Parts: sequence; structure tokens; C-alpha cells
Amino acid sequence: MEGFSIIDVKNKSRVWIEKIQKLLNTNFDRAFGLDIADGSIEIAELSKMFRFSIENHGRAELPEGIIKDGYVLDEKVLADQIKLLLQNVKPRLVSTNKVFISLPQSQVFTHHLVMNTMLTGAGLRLMVQKEITKVLPISPTRMYWDLKTKTIAGGGLSIVFIGIQKNVAESYVRVCNTVGLDVVGIGLEPLSIARLILTPTNSITAIINIGTHTTDVSVVKGNNDLNMTITIPIGGSEMTKVIAQGLNVDDKVAESKKIAVGSNNSEEIFFLIEPIVKNIAAEVKRIIAYFEKTFGENIDAILVVGGASITGGVKEKISEMLGKPVIPATHFNNFEDLDVLGGKNIVPTLYTSVVGLAMLGASNEFENINILKQIPSLQLSGMKKSDLLKSGYLSKTTAIRIMLNSRLMLVISSLLCVGSFLTFGYLWMSYNNMNPSYQIKEYKTVNITAKALSGSMNSILASLNNNIASSSNSTSTKASSTPQSVLKKVK
Repeated sequence: MEGFSIIDVKNKSRVWIEKIQKLLNTNFDRAFGLDIADGSIEIAELSKMFRFSIENHGRAELPEGIIKDGYVLDEKVLADQIKLLLQNVKPRLVSTNKVFISLPQSQVFTHHLVMNTMLTGAGLRLMVQKEITKVLPISPTRMYWDLKTKTIAGGGLSIVFIGIQKNVAESYVRVCNTVGLDVVGIGLEPLSIARLILTPTNSITAIINIGTHTTDVSVVKGNNDLNMTITIPIGGSEMTKVIAQGLNVDDKVAESKKIAVGSNNSEEIFFLIEPIVKNIAAEVKRIIAYFEKTFGENIDAILVVGGASITGGVKEKISEMLGKPVIPATHFNNFEDLDVLGGKNIVPTLYTSVVGLAMLGASNEFENINILKQIPSLQLSGMKKSDLLKSGYLSKTTAIRIMLNSRLMLVISSLLCVGSFLTFGYLWMSYNNMNPSYQIKEYKTVNITAKALSGSMNSILASLNNNIASSSNSTSTKASSTPQSVLKKVK
């Protein structure tokens, strides 16, 4: 006589628990992107069928005194500004409160290490922490940080260290929580840009991002594999100061003249900033040479992005000093055109980072370097879900759906299915007991009930696996038996 042993029941229960836990950790909503900089905030939400398409977008300038050099000076005002922008995105409201955010690049510490070690996990992190302490101005114990490792030619280990001060990261997450946003990921600007302007091939691209205070040189394979990123402490603000001093004007006038160089190509202005551009180009050349020697691979293309990159003469001078063509990253490879972002006069560089973040949310792919997982859950609590109805940036239907929590509803539905099947099984067995022609052989009622329950749960979990596979790109496993197979066994 067959039956289930205690070990069988324990193993089966463990499988069910693991799958339900995985289900509860699955994000069923897509997330939008939110890019917060010193002087502006951008929002973009995408959807994806065969190609990405813009669902909504918005951009707003931030008044002075809210954020400075990446530090949030007034969390309340910043939260109000984000909420106001959310209420005015076009052409429709966001469909979720889940969001990918980027942290200010000026406050992100990056360092590249090459080590000959076989250590992994905690041992590797401890070794990296000791090395990083020697080169960074802030102790890693005061930062949230993560690593990306890659084996290189010769057996060494290439390590990309990404870190940010705890109080800076927590302030941005806290601001989002204040307005009811659920931060599901913290993206890196280099990868956001790469995801947007590059295609998923095996080519290796160097991206030169000339920002306000720093210039970041990132080497990316395809459009999502960050091999190395190094920060040069020179940016567009230095160009602005030099122009202001040379022309005896204030910084605001100097900034406008610097941007005007892109269209007028003023030789006088470029003459003033040329030494700075040369310094940037010399550092980029050194970084590229270091990468090609260390990794044993050649750079296939060089792209330049950032506000200062549109200044006339900058791209040309960098190209001249590198001896290689440098291409302005003004085309979004994953979109037909830029009209959807607000018109033909839109400046592509304003949206590169936020759209790259939104691509993560639309495709439900989580970045392989995500500092969010280092932040204690205590710091991630937000407003009550009931307050989302009064948020003003979510439709009533969306707010109610979030309040009900789609994961909980899915689990409840699954339990109801199990209950329905057990009821059917009870009625079916009662019918068999009343009809001699349908006698049950070799199985006790307890065993039949247990196997029926097993088949029911496996069938339900198989359907749940399909949901999980679509959101986490994992392969669904088929149920070992179904209610129909149980019926055949019983007969």
C-alpha cells in the first residue's frame, strides 16, 4: 500500500514555501525612472512590447538651495517638487508608485582594482575594503557599497567598486518615501546611459560623460556590462569659471556663453577652455590605454555625453588628442525618434539618464550593481498605502490596486483554488463510495487526499511560475502532476 513518508511531506512543503517566497518577492508592476540632479529632476515611464515606448515624461528645474553638490539641503521642498512634477507628467499619470532612482554622480565613489585572489563573498569584500581605505577620502564603513567582478586575461580579478555615503543615499530614499514612492532600485548613471545609447552586442565602448563637477570614463561591453569606470575630478563648472574670469562676467553669463559655443563656435571662448579640455583628453587617453593593457581587449568606439560635451570644439579636441573618432551620443538606439519626449527641440542629453533608468523598470531587469540592497529595510519605509488615494499623482484605480497589493491577492486566489479542488475531491470520493463500479483500489482515503492536494498545489505553482518567469526572466518548471493525472492514477 503506497503513501507519503514524513520526508516526502517535508521536502514537498519546502519546495512550496520556496516558490511562494519567490512569488512574494516578485515585482508585478513596472517602475518608472526618476533622475534627481542639483538643478533639475526628470521623470520617464516606459513600456515594452518589441521596442521601448514612452508612456509619460516630465522635467522641472529646481530652485537654488534644495540640492548642492549632491547633498539634499531641504528634503521637504524636494519632496514637494517631485510630487508636483508627478502630478504634471505628460501625457498621462504614472501607472505605479515603484521607481528606479539614480544617485548624484558627484557623490558616487568609484574605483577600479585588479587583484590576484581566489576569494569570494565576505572574504573578497573584506580584502577590497582594506584596499579602498587607502585610496578613498571616506571610510567604506560610512558608505553603502557594492562590487562587480570579472576575470581578466592572466587570471587576475577585475573589481569595480561603487559606493556612496550612507547619509546621502538615505536622504534620497527618504524623500521618495515621503511622497509615497516605493524605491525598487538605485541605478548607476554610466549604465543608464549605456543602456539607452548602445545596443546589446559584444562591442566595447568607452563613454566620456562630462558632468558639472567631474568627468566619468566608463568602459561598457554591449549595453549593460560595466567593465570599468574611473572619475576625473574635472567638469563643466571649471570651464564656466575660466570663461567668467577671462571675460570678467558672472557665472550665469559665462554658462550661457559656454553653451552658445556649440552653435557659434566662438574661437575666443574655446581658447579659454582649451587647457581644461586637454587635461580631460589626456586623462581619457591614459584610462583607455590602461584598460586595453589590463583587459587585453581593444576599445571599439568612443562616445561623449554630458552638458559640456555640446560645447563647440570639445569633441574635436578630444578626438584629436586620442587619435580616434569621438562620437556625440545624441541618438537613442532603442527609440524611433525623440518627438515623444516633448518635441523636436528637446535636448537629448537631458533625458539620457532617466530614460535609461526607466528601461530597467519597463523590462523588469534589476541591475547587477544595486546599492539599494545594502540599505537597511528600516530606512525604506514610506507613507501609509491608504494615503496614496490623496497623493494626486496616481489615479484612483492605480492607488486602490497598490493598496490591495497584487501579490497578496494572487496568493489568496491560489488558496481559494486549492480549497475548491479539495471540495471537488471530497464530493467525487463520496460519489465513488456510493457506486460499487468505481471502487478505489490500493489507496486509502488519506493517501488519495494527500496526492490530490499535491497535484493541485503543483498545478497552481506551475501557473504561478509563469508569472514569476515573465518578471524575473527565469525558466518556469512544470508541475510534476495535475488534477487530471491524479484522477487517472486513482482509477
